[in-house]
Amino acid sequence: KLASGGKLGLHHDTTIDRITGGTGNTESQTVANWLALTNDVYATIAPGILSGAPTLLDEVLDWARDNEAVLWIEPKAASGNGLDTYRRLNAELAARSWPRSRVVIETFSTTVAAAAAADGWRSWYLVGSGYTTTDIDTALASNAWAVGMPFSNWTAPLVAYAKARGLVAVAYTVDRRFDAATVAGYGVDYIVTSDPVYLSETVRLARDVWDTQAYAPGMLESGAAQPTDTGVGRGQWFSANGYYGWPTAAQHDACLQGYACPIKGNPNADSFSIRWPF
Repeated sequence: KLASGGKLGLHHDTTIDRITGGTGNTESQTVANWLALTNDVYATIAPGILSGAPTLLDEVLDWARDNEAVLWIEPKAASGNGLDTYRRLNAELAARSWPRSRVVIETFSTTVAAAAAADGWRSWYLVGSGYTTTDIDTALASNAWAVGMPFSNWTAPLVAYAKARGLVAVAYTVDRRFDAATVAGYGVDYIVTSDPVYLSETVRLARDVWDTQAYAPGMLESGAAQPTDTGVGRGQWFSANGYYGWPTAAQHDACLQGYACPIKGNPNADSFSIRWPF
């Protein structure tokens, strides 16, 4: 909820510090300030996405109007359960006579899930703790269309329990192909991922992407930024020398090398060696 202009901005965090070049609370931004920012979208998404200004909801709706996109939108707020944000979102969608089949409202709040369902939207209730049949019953009591849990908490019996009650099962956030195959085997309907390029198994790298200072699909670490002179995380880019690495051994941080996993059948292996000559 931006501070002025009656607009909704699309952003994950309560502050703009992690993703944009600015600083401060997200909800304190005016529309003018918002559009003057620059997103570093490489921070959480695979390379190939251009940087640009943070997005306004109406910009996305303008784009989606003429495309076959189904939008999954999570109403967020700096405090509370996001109900006021949802109401503004619902008003915007209603003003455009938006098709009910082309939006899913996702939320950790049973209040928002129930309100969205009452307004005729499909709602996805995200379980934040517990991860038992009781939480699935909570989603059902909120009239949710789907129930989401971390992929490591889903089991085949839990998926079967949810589906037997008419709920769609969603697993988040899956970045390893092994984990995707596991939850797919349980019967989940949807998977949320930070790296759709890698997880889709449809893209073959034709060249090294280091010349763009971007990480390749399958090279992930949660929350880390793309290489910069100051970032550590998955490594940093030393522009003065033109190489990638870590300043000191103490700052080394492991990252998922998707092409190397699983290693010798171990999907959770966290190291490997490459020896020359082959």
